[in-house]
Amino acid sequence: MNLEAILNNQVVIVILLLIFVGAIGLIAYVLQNKVPFFKQPEEKVDPETAVREEVERVIVKLDRPSFENETSDKEIKTKKAVTKKITKKASPKKKNVKSKS
Repeated sequence: MNLEAILNNQVVIVILLLIFVGAIGLIAYVLQNKVPFFKQPEEKVDPETAVREEVERVIVKLDRPSFENETSDKEIKTKKAVTKKITKKASPKKKNVKSKS
């Protein structure tokens, strides 16, 4: 077979890349687990301390939840007042017309 024809095939290129990445991963795994220089130190953690740290991490004191679209009470009152003024100006005044019966 011609080497150029094999390397021009897209399926072969994908397979070779997967083998290459897998080999790198396998080498890193073996180095990390078998070679003492690359081993990560194991820390013994007291279960009570671990639970306490986890609870402190999860429970957060919130004075008031902050939202991006939050509006204060003053802004809401101002918006209501402006809306009332606009609707008063926009609505036509009704005349007192007595109907003939």
